[in-house]
Amino acid sequence: MNNTVLKLGVFFFKNRSFIPLFFFIICPFFIEQGYIKVEKIFLISFSFCFVGSLIRFLTVGYSFEGTSGRNRVNQVAEQLNTKGMYSICRNPLYVGNLFVWIGLAIFTHSIIFINIVLISFLVFYYPIVFVEEKFLKEKFGESYITWKNKVPRFQFSFWLFKNPNINFNFKKCIRNEYSGIISISCSYLFIYTLKDISKSPFVFDSFYVFFVVIIILCLVVRYCKKNTSLLN
Repeated sequence: MNNTVLKLGVFFFKNRSFIPLFFFIICPFFIEQGYIKVEKIFLISFSFCFVGSLIRFLTVGYSFEGTSGRNRVNQVAEQLNTKGMYSICRNPLYVGNLFVWIGLAIFTHSIIFINIVLISFLVFYYPIVFVEEKFLKEKFGESYITWKNKVPRFQFSFWLFKNPNINFNFKKCIRNEYSGIISISCSYLFIYTLKDISKSPFVFDSFYVFFVVIIILCLVVRYCKKNTSLLN
């Protein structure tokens, strides 16, 4: 059983950037056409996505270099993060992802789709976490086991918080997280467009403008990362 979970975890870890494509494929079958434009639904949805992104930013910004990255080939951890967000949850990045997933699912106004997202989170991320925990145990030994036994896997235990004692690395946040912001923006546009696709004429309204501007800004960040030293 453990060997099967390990193999699944390695596969999901290497392909975790493509996991959202699963939701793109099935999403059109669950969108409730009559509710997408209701402001309250969007605000609730966006609030979840904002909290999820904030969790990720705080985690990445206060983590050591060589950790909390988006590597997909092999496990990487130059040091063991045990403070900041990692002092209250062992997998804050994945919890952040869950908030984002739920937020986008809420935008479809489909209870069934929200439940699918929750179940999928466990299906995809449990094996990934299993692989990561095995790697960290082998690399850091007793220090990892001590931390693991005290800090919960997914829920936040805020009373355990320890100050990270390092400066917030804004550039690392931008380098790591711009692609996630692009994904969120494209997901909103995708769901919104599916709702409006039957309408004529097509209207490029303020909703499109808002997210297109965000995507353009993120692409500027990508250019700076690939072609300049501004984010080093």
